[in-house]
Amino acid sequence: MRTFELAAIACVLHGGVLLGQTIRTDGENLVVSLYPSQTGDTGSPVRLSAKGKVFDGRAKEGTPDPDVEKKIQFINVVVNANRSSNEANILRLWSDTDQPDIRKKLADARLAEANRSMYGRIQASRLLAVINYGPYVLLFVRHAASGTNSFFHTYPVIGCREGLCLTNALRDDRVFSCWSGLIEDELKKLPVAKE
Repeated sequence: MRTFELAAIACVLHGGVLLGQTIRTDGENLVVSLYPSQTGDTGSPVRLSAKGKVFDGRAKEGTPDPDVEKKIQFINVVVNANRSSNEANILRLWSDTDQPDIRKKLADARLAEANRSMYGRIQASRLLAVINYGPYVLLFVRHAASGTNSFFHTYPVIGCREGLCLTNALRDDRVFSCWSGLIEDELKKLPVAKE
């Protein structure tokens, strides 16, 4: 992990355009400073902060932090379950609230095959950041896939059944959409860590 400044981020928040000047991570805190684009005033930013860690692409299996190791193992389980197309294994990954919707999606053969195919191309996954967002934890992951460049995915999870569960509870949360988009855009700029 390291402390770093990230600059020049645009974000739409509550219908108004804000221009973020910096995202800063310092130890356990992540701070995004946003400025109104209409005024050009950078003296009084709106600051959003959260507890979290950015790993510079180096978090991988065998990390000495057991909490981070659990999250890495969870991502591996997500990839393997979706690759297998086993409905029971996929449903176990989701919160009880989300399972009926996921079951419907899995019943659509076209969607299920597209999901299996996407996860089937993943050759390696790297946890880039873990950010706390209320009761949720956002796992920012870079997936290296065959036939394409790497792609990024944010996995919102919540504690359940003595572990982690995926959730779609944030799909309509505009702040989450903005916040995760800002972080993901900047994480894409990190160099790909060598194995």
